[in-house]
Amino acid sequence: MNLHIKSDGHEILENIRWQESLGPRFPGSQAHKILKKHIIDAAAGFCDEVYKQNFKIILKGNEIECTNIIAVLRSQYGKPVLLGTHFDTRLIGDREKDPRLKNKPIPGANDGGSGTAVLLNLLKLFKEIKYRRDIFVVFFDAEDIGGMENYQFSVGAEFYVDNTVPEKPEEAIILDMVGGKDMVFDYDLNALSHTGSLKLTEEIREIGTKKRYEPFTKINNTKYKYIISDHYPFLRKKISSAILIDIDYPQWHTQGDTSDALSAESLRVTEEVLLAYLERYRL
Repeated sequence: MNLHIKSDGHEILENIRWQESLGPRFPGSQAHKILKKHIIDAAAGFCDEVYKQNFKIILKGNEIECTNIIAVLRSQYGKPVLLGTHFDTRLIGDREKDPRLKNKPIPGANDGGSGTAVLLNLLKLFKEIKYRRDIFVVFFDAEDIGGMENYQFSVGAEFYVDNTVPEKPEEAIILDMVGGKDMVFDYDLNALSHTGSLKLTEEIREIGTKKRYEPFTKINNTKYKYIISDHYPFLRKKISSAILIDIDYPQWHTQGDTSDALSAESLRVTEEVLLAYLERYRL
């Protein structure tokens, strides 16, 4: 990696705090609309092409327009690599122990905020880097409506893989809950059953392990799990995909999912590993 291209976890954390200041960003909320505009404006400033992919959901009897945002950095050679995350937050706190809090929207600093902040920061860094492959940076909507109104998780990602814009990616790396303190990245057993996804997963994990980053090296006896997140629709379409996720984040789907529960170092490590993986495609 070029020495002057360095990740700054504190800058990423500041973006999460800004998102948090908007309030919960569930589909249909004013905070969601503000964040969506911010992402679109940022993508337009740093990328060659920006696409808005609209679809509708029904929540609590209301029809709500959702939007996947696809930011494209072009190369001479195509073969797109997709980096993705969801930017929406959850409308309910279904993992709360206090029943009075279960129907309250969560802050979503990690779940929704962390991946969004990492990819927004990467867009700025990509202005200084040229790659041999196209890079798609995709912000998925409506991931976290699973279990509500009979929806599954990752509605936006499902819509995207069925209607790929501007073209089908060759591989996808998804971020979800990548900022927690004492973070440990889990293996998704779904991904390990697909040859291309297994290879991609192992390549990314090898980078983190060689760099001795703790989220990749910590012992976790339960790190092998079946995980449903935005990588899963890509698996369904046989597109090689990997996910960086700490599914055991203690504050998941609770009011405790605030920036105080996050670590700038975890965010830095996540971004550094992505940059190191993409280094093989650098001109």
